[in-house]
Amino acid sequence: MGKLDVYNENKEKTGKIVERKVNQKFADNEYYLYVQCWIINRKGEILLTQRNSKKLHGGYWEPTGGCVLAGETSDDAVIRELKEELGLSINKENLKHIKTLKQNRKERNCFREIYLLEKNIKLNDIKYSDGEVVDAKFVTLQEMEKLLKENKMVSWLEFFIKEYKKYIEKEN
Repeated sequence: MGKLDVYNENKEKTGKIVERKVNQKFADNEYYLYVQCWIINRKGEILLTQRNSKKLHGGYWEPTGGCVLAGETSDDAVIRELKEELGLSINKENLKHIKTLKQNRKERNCFREIYLLEKNIKLNDIKYSDGEVVDAKFVTLQEMEKLLKENKMVSWLEFFIKEYKKYIEKEN
């Protein structure tokens, strides 16, 4: 499963390292670091992947992401996750850091680093090698909203629609 660095509320490493576990519990003032990479093609469609039904949130659609392991940078974690989950080799220069979200939740707190990768990817070039992802598809924002309403994505991903609309407005 790997190990995670523990951070304080200012996103500073505390020096504490914990074993990564499903439903990891942290103290109120402890955080972990998580990355998400939103892959957008030339048409403005978003690449979503479907989680293996045997995993936490199995069957749900989501962007590529995962925990930043102890000693890793956020950039390193995004590159690793894209390789592990989709078989994609990406250069750091192609990633755009969009935002850091501080999320305080009942069971665990995290800093979520949001990245954007603007790249045309052919779905048949994706390789599901780690068993975590079983399918992928490109969707429009409207299709993504529909997946949320149909409870086919975890509800906390709703934030992305707002963030992506802001990003599009800023770029235009």
